[in-house]
Amino acid sequence: MLLAVALMLLGTSFLCFSMKRHLQQLLPHWPFSQRRARIVRASGYACLALSITLICANEGTAIGLVYSLGWFSVVSLSIALWLSFREKMKPAHNKDRM
Repeated sequence: MLLAVALMLLGTSFLCFSMKRHLQQLLPHWPFSQRRARIVRASGYACLALSITLICANEGTAIGLVYSLGWFSVVSLSIALWLSFREKMKPAHNKDRM
């Protein structure tokens, strides 16, 4: 179960990195290209599909899909909160002090 949740977290992070805004927010030195975005997006969906498959194989299809949606909600909310508050937690660089 822990491996499936970690794959879900990785897949959701990949989907965030496939968007130009989030890539520039998290990794400002990486150039954005459509080719890289497609590869990262495909990797994200593959990780999500693999995590759902692992949970369904372990728990059964009916309960596995419910667990998958529940864990996906938790992972998505944690990434959304992290992206929202990441900018607020950065220390402010004040140029007036110099």
